[in-house]
Amino acid sequence: LFEQMEAEYKSCEEHANRIIASFLEILLARMIRFSHRQQKNPVGTNQQLVNDYQQLIYDNLSNYHLVKDYARLLHVTPKHLNEVCTAASGKTASDILTEALVLEAKRRLLYTPGTVADIAYALGFNDASNFGSFFKSHATTTPGCFRKEML
Repeated sequence: LFEQMEAEYKSCEEHANRIIASFLEILLARMIRFSHRQQKNPVGTNQQLVNDYQQLIYDNLSNYHLVKDYARLLHVTPKHLNEVCTAASGKTASDILTEALVLEAKRRLLYTPGTVADIAYALGFNDASNFGSFFKSHATTTPGCFRKEML
């Protein structure tokens, strides 16, 4: 990926910055995936709960969009999960969930050919307008505009 980014940078071709940004997003996603796989030694109980929460999010993103659903799966209260997430990462449980959902939406918008409505339903939204409102409030642009700008 680094070599491809360097080649894009040196090429000075049209949309090189967008392509480099996409490579950086892929790199970040792979680093997150790798870090989850490498955590063989147990860390603190709180950090382990946050790690389990993040893994559940990635495994169930299309099924659950509420912190209380994940707290139930983890056998803790939503309040406890939020306190632990805030202490361990500086982000609320809701922030972590929202970031994961927005990142997955961006990935699908960039790397799948489906319509915005298809992506909305695949991510568990009841309709495309709810997805559009959610995406715009967190990504500051509509899903269609995001896809158009990045591609």
